[in-house]
Amino acid sequence: MAFVQDSTRSDPSSGTKLAAIADGLVRIHKDVCGRGPTNARCFAAGDVVVGLLQGGLTRGERTLLESGDLEAVNRQRLALHHVMKGPARELVERELGRRVTAMTLAADPANELETAVFVLDAPLES
Repeated sequence: MAFVQDSTRSDPSSGTKLAAIADGLVRIHKDVCGRGPTNARCFAAGDVVVGLLQGGLTRGERTLLESGDLEAVNRQRLALHHVMKGPARELVERELGRRVTAMTLAADPANELETAVFVLDAPLES
């Protein structure tokens, strides 16, 4: 079983860097979307880092959801994720000292959840 590190631990060698990534992802969302997630945390296992970002829909997105137009919110978030990918990749690489070889950002607006998955060029030390 792989060792899992998370941003809620007090261990400076693991939690601090992951907490910095979670905070950075919130800042990137605020800069790009005008509003950021209300809760964010990151986990790492092996060469994978996962960020969970909750809350943070804009007023316009909420209005679209209330009118039943989930697809419009998904299209908008997809476009915003395209803008956020570069800064998010740079954030993870800077904090962890590892190259990101693959990444994906995904949104589930109906549940106000976004995920960021980063695959690194080497596992983190446990």
